[in-house]
Amino acid sequence: MIDAAEPLTPSARTSAYVAAMGLRGLDPLVVFEGAKGERTTEAIAEALELAPDVDALITFNDLRAFAVMKAAQKAGLDVPGRCAVLGIDGLAMGVVSTPELSSLDLDIAAVGRIAVELATGMQTGALPTSGPSVHRVVSHTLLLRESA
Repeated sequence: MIDAAEPLTPSARTSAYVAAMGLRGLDPLVVFEGAKGERTTEAIAEALELAPDVDALITFNDLRAFAVMKAAQKAGLDVPGRCAVLGIDGLAMGVVSTPELSSLDLDIAAVGRIAVELATGMQTGALPTSGPSVHRVVSHTLLLRESA
């Protein structure tokens, strides 16, 4: 996982990835490229150092996936021949990259609607500000394009 965060504060997406890998008895590898992608090249080098046979890179979002794909190719990784790249968001612009970006397509309209409902409920006191009662699941679809 290439996270767009800092090592001491992993994103919720990375935390979910680590938990899912743990449930399957797998050892997750996470490297951090920084919130603005300032360490993308270094993150790819770090991933290759820690796992020379890496065959898939999951990124924080689709925009970061484009940069990761470029940095991986510059580092000599054949994407998707040797290493798949997967973004998260399902942006339509994924079809204009080479290779086309595979992505976990989220229902962004539902994300927005749920965010407003939660914020309103928390503001009025109808919902707590954290805990299991405010966790939501958003529908998603795996878009398999050329990068995976």
